[in-house]
Amino acid sequence: DSPTTYDDEGNGVGNYCTWNPLDKSNGQILFNGALDVGASVDSWKQAKGTIGINSGKYYWEITCISSTRNNAIIGISDDTESLATYPGGGSGYGYGSGGSTYHDGSYTSAGNAWDGDDGDVIGFAVDCDGGTIKYYINNSLQATSNISTTTTWRPAIGVYYSDSSIPKY
Repeated sequence: DSPTTYDDEGNGVGNYCTWNPLDKSNGQILFNGALDVGASVDSWKQAKGTIGINSGKYYWEITCISSTRNNAIIGISDDTESLATYPGGGSGYGYGSGGSTYHDGSYTSAGNAWDGDDGDVIGFAVDCDGGTIKYYINNSLQATSNISTTTTWRPAIGVYYSDSSIPKY
């Protein structure tokens, strides 16, 4: 998202969210200029994005880069949710690789599981004004959760396994 008077002349510049090295747990490792995240411990931890959203509509996608054991929960988190849990382990909302939605530490079976080895693309559509987050796998809607319209949300990810492949998203 760039200012309307900004002309990038096809250079593709703008403001892009990356994983925030100052807003992540010790258990999450950042790679590739903070575009990729992996796990260094067998424990639920999370990393949050650099851009917070509190009005308007946003969409982003995440793809598993490499893993022998796919286990992640991806979604949104606010500034109060602990880094020592997964998105949805507290005040945030997440969609897990097993096909469940997460919020307040509880989960609900909601859609299909994804397998990062198959190259699935996980999409997130957040409507801050309408109060929803929609979870997609390969452009197919899996679930919708109602979210607060008065909170600043950040993209968030929790990667669990630290096997020798270092799962990356």
